[in-house]
Amino acid sequence: MEAVEVREADRIHQLEVGSWMPTLGLMLKDDLLPHITGGFRGRAITVGSLEYSPWMQFIRDDKGKVVRYSGLIFTLLDEISYKLNFTYVVKEPEDGLWGLKVNGEWNGLIKQVMDGDVVMAAAAFAVSHERQQVVNF
Repeated sequence: MEAVEVREADRIHQLEVGSWMPTLGLMLKDDLLPHITGGFRGRAITVGSLEYSPWMQFIRDDKGKVVRYSGLIFTLLDEISYKLNFTYVVKEPEDGLWGLKVNGEWNGLIKQVMDGDVVMAAAAFAVSHERQQVVNF
């Protein structure tokens, strides 16, 4: 007996979740519905964010390398990741912007989400009608 797990849009994995035999009946080795009971099953997801104190703080070492994240948004993200069983890696947008539509093209965090570079953005966004047309808040 197998369950299907979709990790990425173009990759599907089959999980051996159990077997059934007439003499023994159903024997489960794993969750029959892993997407419900296991959340993201410990997967690391990519999250877009910017440093914007006090909401999102990037704590750096002496060499300027980010060693951890702090602030209200990351506290919320930590709680969600615990409840849904995932870890995350933060990816800052290359242009360092929140996301504006310039000459018909989006930039910043909004572009990252639209392009699928990140699974979600964790930031203290200002919600606008224009942004709501292209991403979910």
